Amino acid sequence: MNKKQQFENVFKCKWSTVVLDKISGGIKQPGQLLRSVVGISKKVMYQRLKKLERFGYIRRRLIQEKPLIVFYTPTVLGRKAYRI
Repeated sequence: MNKKQQFENVFKCKWSTVVLDKISGGIKQPGQLLRSVVGISKKVMYQRLKKLERFGYIRRRLIQEKPLIVFYTPTVLGRKAYRI
């Protein structure tokens, strides 16, 4: 899969763009994302997060404390895609 096909595969869903926009704008945790993106279901949000992570647009970090803390940050590729 070339880069253009990869980009189209990830961003053909409107929610990928919205989720990446929110992460790039400073919202880092899944709960915050779910509250800030009006109309997205939890299932779809997690599908988009997994796809964005798999293709290298965001990075998932897990902090092993109690409670566990998960947060997302855009990668260099994600910041470039966000500017397009």
